[in-house]
Amino acid sequence: MTGGVEKRRQVFAAAEPLFERYGYRKTTVEDVCCHARMSKRTFYELFADKFDLLTQLLAQLSEDLVTAFRREISPDTDPVVQLRLYFRHFFAHTELRPVFRILLEEGDLMKRVTRAAPGNLQFGSVLRLLAEIIERGVRAGRFRPVDTDTVTWIIQALLDSIHLFPLNSAAAGGALPPQRLIDETTEFIVHGLLAWQGRT
Repeated sequence: MTGGVEKRRQVFAAAEPLFERYGYRKTTVEDVCCHARMSKRTFYELFADKFDLLTQLLAQLSEDLVTAFRREISPDTDPVVQLRLYFRHFFAHTELRPVFRILLEEGDLMKRVTRAAPGNLQFGSVLRLLAEIIERGVRAGRFRPVDTDTVTWIIQALLDSIHLFPLNSAAAGGALPPQRLIDETTEFIVHGLLAWQGRT
């Protein structure tokens, strides 16, 4: 690891719990520098501003998710298994890293993040991974023919939206256990993609 990478990770480690506790807006660069034990000068050598810190943090977390996924799977694994594993990693990652939920809960901040990076760069690796799994499944005949870009965005929007709403449903008779919600969402999406001959 280069010194710059190490310093960035030091700032990320200081900033994320501050964002979780106080929110993005109330957390200042001074707060982050204090917790990271770093001068503001060093901070501004690494980041343009607090918003740049946020986008770089999100990019790093996305890369970490993809790396964890690829460590567990081989390219010749059944695409259906890969898709289920992707969901497992996504939900585990977003549960462990609350900055994702903070971003989703602050809708205007999410819009700003998306506008600031054409092609949604900070989430690019995660979206590319999902698209790759879908394309592999279509080519293998495991998934029905779909427009990969559209389906990728639909699936990711559905996954993201789970963090926006309380896990409570009158139809379900009260609170939904988080794992049940995750399992049902996974199966809903998988069965929506399966080719007819693969619907078992």
